[in-house]
Amino acid sequence: MNVKQTLLKLASYNIKLRKLGGPEKNGLLFEKMMKMEDELLDTFGLPLNADYVELIRFSSIPSEEDLHQMIALLHELAQDYLLGEVKTSHEILTQALQNEEDAILVLPELKVQLSLYTLFVYDEILLKEKDSIPHVWDEFKLCKDEKIRSLIANLSDPNTDEVALLSIMLEANGLRYVKQFINEKKNVLCLN
Repeated sequence: MNVKQTLLKLASYNIKLRKLGGPEKNGLLFEKMMKMEDELLDTFGLPLNADYVELIRFSSIPSEEDLHQMIALLHELAQDYLLGEVKTSHEILTQALQNEEDAILVLPELKVQLSLYTLFVYDEILLKEKDSIPHVWDEFKLCKDEKIRSLIANLSDPNTDEVALLSIMLEANGLRYVKQFINEKKNVLCLN
């Protein structure tokens, strides 16, 4: 991976996403950007969490000097992170629930890609204790599959007319909370 080129491409995607109205208005571009961010941070051994992601999001195209500084900072952060304490997924989710931590800080630690769906599962199912931690973790593990992530990205796209078919396909793959997500999304869209 060419880190400089990836940072430049991420900067252009971030600018484009803002112009289009954010993740809610273009779920597919958001998912693509999150995947690139995840791959870039993974190159350094870092999780896709809010602190690290914020560092690689630019409001303008970065200069050559900005890129060099960013790469040096990512190397330093990776060294600190990789020397840190390791927790199990159950411990991470239990602590997150007890402390009502933000999904953007927790899901990347679990190597779960942030998406409108995984954020929904975290905020509406886990934090509101509508299901058990093992069931939520099972859902997150399923969301790591590339095929499922692609279907979820399509489900999150407000222009998708195939919601019923996507719902059936996702449920057939074992996802538990798809109908709740769709209903919540409909409620939000009706309110706006």
